[in-house]
Amino acid sequence: RGQMAWATVLGLMLNPRIIHVVAYCEGQYAATSKEIIESCKMVNQLISEYGRGFPQGLLADRSVGARKAELLEDTNALIEAIKTLGKNGRDPLADPKVLETAIRSGLLDAPDLKGNVIARGEIVTALVDGACVAVDTKSGRPLPEKERISRVMARENG
Repeated sequence: RGQMAWATVLGLMLNPRIIHVVAYCEGQYAATSKEIIESCKMVNQLISEYGRGFPQGLLADRSVGARKAELLEDTNALIEAIKTLGKNGRDPLADPKVLETAIRSGLLDAPDLKGNVIARGEIVTALVDGACVAVDTKSGRPLPEKERISRVMARENG
């Protein structure tokens, strides 16, 4: 619980637009609705307390600011790729069929999804200079998100 709280506070220092809550127990077992609700309540309290004043300055570190900019660019590239999957006039980011396609294709993937019946679980990650990044499975070199997306789209298109 403490690690989840601290990670949330560190994340808040980056001034996010959204927060993805990972239940405090996820490192040991899949969360039940009880743990998810409890974790959301904890994060809600942290957000409230953080808004009342908390030491700032994390973004003053150039490397943190640069990584934030990189993550935003990568996220926008992923969102645009997902949007190309939607062709029925609905918002592709809110369309369950589009999101399922994004998961099945590997656009949305994670190493822990290996063996999942829907997701690929093929992505390999590593810590590089303090950042968790996708890596090429053959060379082990960091795999830029735009290149990873291009590979997935090429595989899906043909």
